[in-house]
Amino acid sequence: MKAGLGGENCQLALLALFIFVLPIPETIALRYALFAALVLASAFAARVGGAKAAFVPEIRWPVVLLLALTGWLLLQALTISGYQTLALREIKSQWLPSLVAFGLGLFIARPSEAGPRIVSVAMLTMLAQSLFSLLFGIFVWLEEGAFPVGATDWTAGKLEISYLNNLLLAFLAVDLAFRLFCRRTASDLPSWLLYVGIVLVLVSNLAFGARNGIIGSVLLVVSLCLVVVLREARRFGRRRVLAGLGLCVTLAIVLGWSNFQLDVRWQKFSETARLAWDIDTYHAWLDETRFSLPLLADGEEVDASAYLRLAWMRVGTRLVAEYPLGVGYSRNAFGHALRRTEASSVGHSHSGIVDLAVGAGIPGLLLWLGWSFALMGIGLRRYVRQGEARGLILFFIVAGFLGRMLLDSINRDHMLLLFFLLVGLLLPRAATAPDKDARHV
Repeated sequence: MKAGLGGENCQLALLALFIFVLPIPETIALRYALFAALVLASAFAARVGGAKAAFVPEIRWPVVLLLALTGWLLLQALTISGYQTLALREIKSQWLPSLVAFGLGLFIARPSEAGPRIVSVAMLTMLAQSLFSLLFGIFVWLEEGAFPVGATDWTAGKLEISYLNNLLLAFLAVDLAFRLFCRRTASDLPSWLLYVGIVLVLVSNLAFGARNGIIGSVLLVVSLCLVVVLREARRFGRRRVLAGLGLCVTLAIVLGWSNFQLDVRWQKFSETARLAWDIDTYHAWLDETRFSLPLLADGEEVDASAYLRLAWMRVGTRLVAEYPLGVGYSRNAFGHALRRTEASSVGHSHSGIVDLAVGAGIPGLLLWLGWSFALMGIGLRRYVRQGEARGLILFFIVAGFLGRMLLDSINRDHMLLLFFLLVGLLLPRAATAPDKDARHV
């Protein structure tokens, strides 16, 4: 029994180290070494402890849909894409490791008494990574006068920082909401650390100018308040419900206003959007080195980031209509499809939904959406019916990832790997009976 406990402790330590290292640039070899060690430690913990991975019937549909999507990607690569070698290489380097991470998460989090410990380890690790990223940014700011929104020593840029922050926020916010309103916990962490963590996440997103990260934070906070308050409305009473809704709206307004004031790009967004949608008149979206960015009415250039993202979304709809079965799974499928008819240096579209739709085609996109909604359904159903905290975390993790895919290409590299791992860790717990091991506060 002690040996089994020691194996589980080693497993959790490796899990923490793996999650911490994932976002750090130029650590690919270390990532996969830790990944392999985690697989071996999990096997050792199961063998010594006598534990077996339990198959929960309710997760059948997510597993079936994920296998069906994998089968489609392979079939498409071999028969349809036109980029067979590239698509197979991308499946091997991107998709298959993520599938292994998903399966590993399912195994680690098999129904047992270790549920809160697993959630605590994941939360603490992401909290440490977020803190170190912010501290590094502060040091750079003091030295250079600006936060390093591009590559840093800790993450590749504000996209990766805000992505990690919003994953962490889902854990922190749900755990704190359960403590305040349901008198139960999802982790073993002290409540003061949850408050500190939420403030850290919001400050970090604002400091790094992560516009899409702020949008995700606002939507998560608003949605969480609405879901929890509405479910507990009868128990709370009218006054507490109104107070909760008021707090929710106030916080959303404060976050939105702060981001609007700190990020000057918002002030020219509407005119930029109008010009970006007219892809036949303005062609900077093809290649910024050959075509100039459109000018606003006041003579200034459009917001380059918003212009390119929106224009590429518009182009993406045309490419999907032209190649409904896709051009083959790839991080840069958008660029490959575009270069079939246009001379362009574009790689990905900065929208994961567009990248996936162009690469995997309409069948692949539908399977992905089906898988995502099946996961969200399990999580929300467990929360509504049985008050399961980790079910609600699962719902917000998947909903947040799906929403962020509209705005950023996050379904790639370590971001996809971490997402699949967290889903695997949360899914078995969300698909079982209410936590018997959850502490009451």
